[in-house]
Amino acid sequence: MDWLRNWDDLIHGTAVFSAAVPLCTALLLGALLARQLWIAVAGAMVVPLLWLFGLPPLPPASSDHALVTALGMASALVAMETFFNISWWRRPFLRWLAWTAVAWPLYPDWLSKSGELTRQAIVCVSIGASVAAWATLIEFHAHPEGGTWKRGLRITPAAFVPPTAALAVLLQLGGSMQFAQAAGALTSAVSAVCLVLLWKPRAAGLRPMAAFWGMMFLFLAWSGWLFMEIQVNAALFLLAAPLAAVGSNILPLPRGKRFFVMLWELILSGLVSGAIAWFTWKLHQGGADTMGY
Repeated sequence: MDWLRNWDDLIHGTAVFSAAVPLCTALLLGALLARQLWIAVAGAMVVPLLWLFGLPPLPPASSDHALVTALGMASALVAMETFFNISWWRRPFLRWLAWTAVAWPLYPDWLSKSGELTRQAIVCVSIGASVAAWATLIEFHAHPEGGTWKRGLRITPAAFVPPTAALAVLLQLGGSMQFAQAAGALTSAVSAVCLVLLWKPRAAGLRPMAAFWGMMFLFLAWSGWLFMEIQVNAALFLLAAPLAAVGSNILPLPRGKRFFVMLWELILSGLVSGAIAWFTWKLHQGGADTMGY
């Protein structure tokens, strides 16, 4: 019980709230809601983000309010799109407006020193557009349903695990410990969903889950730049990792079972993510800018 009496947010908090809690919560919710796996990931993020940042005010006003606000926005968007069956061509536009609205009140002081409204508009609109575009692209490539998975340019949540883990490393190297812990919680939640997919053959809802992950992942990457003044280059290179996993469906690899489909995606995505994280770490060791080349 000594670890409870001598609690350390960095060591024990990371182990509990960035790993154990989201993993167990996502496993439980995934088992109960196997047809809506995005709820398992979103629900698993609630306790870790509240522990890290607390409840945000409305409107949010600082970096401490960013990720809980983002979690609420991503959950609301996916829920609305799923339950109200919003058409495909409306979704990117709706996401663009929503994420621009999230970024606007969070615009940091270090970018607004000149007081130029035009610059703020460009940055916030660009963030909204990129988050919307990335979520839509990932959603398009995700498997549309459970059961038998056909060959094609499709990916599973296994492709999301390595880049999210690598993003946690990059954020920590850049000095953003709380954002790194949030990325760790997202990694654990997505990993749990992968286990649910192996456990429950009829698990579905992968496209809404992919859209949710895409929005949270890219906003986390932008947050490292917005609030820690870190270059975003290396984090954005991680976007290549899940796209590389698409190639596993083209390569002549042994497959047939869901386990092997996910394994090859995990390996290919991991090779790209690992290379980027290693290269950035080497730059950090040499005293270079952590997340930019």
